[in-house]
Amino acid sequence: MIAEHEWPSLASDFADDGQYRYIEVENATLADWQSVLDLLRLQGEVISFEVEGVAKAAPRDASLIIEWLATSAVTAQVKIAGVTYDWCIWVPTLLSFSLHPTIRNAVEFAGMCRFIELLNLATAKSVEVNLEGVSTIARFIGRDEGFVWFVGGGASTH
Repeated sequence: MIAEHEWPSLASDFADDGQYRYIEVENATLADWQSVLDLLRLQGEVISFEVEGVAKAAPRDASLIIEWLATSAVTAQVKIAGVTYDWCIWVPTLLSFSLHPTIRNAVEFAGMCRFIELLNLATAKSVEVNLEGVSTIARFIGRDEGFVWFVGGGASTH
């Protein structure tokens, strides 16, 4: 588990520089989508959910999201562990959340790390934090392995 006191050494990876940071689970299945939707409903909050720009209630069944995605633009904003994310609903095989706008302090950092751990528990898959089109900032494989942060070009395990 990442502690808030580790924020100072990692803060530069979350500078408000106009680039997006994405929290992602690749090779997502419908079961993963359902687990994450349930997680958001139980431990977070769906702030907004839209299909083709029309507000809708977030569905209880993740298969509806995948169905809508086949023909429509689907967007959502969620809040969990005190941090707001844009849920980037692009393709059925990727669960992606962008920081909205970024992490600004140790408390938000701890909340983001908690969300990453919850995504890992919900999907049983590794979770990455990626800098838009550039590099991987961090990877969380599971509680035993913890976080691996890629700081200054090298990997550091915390």
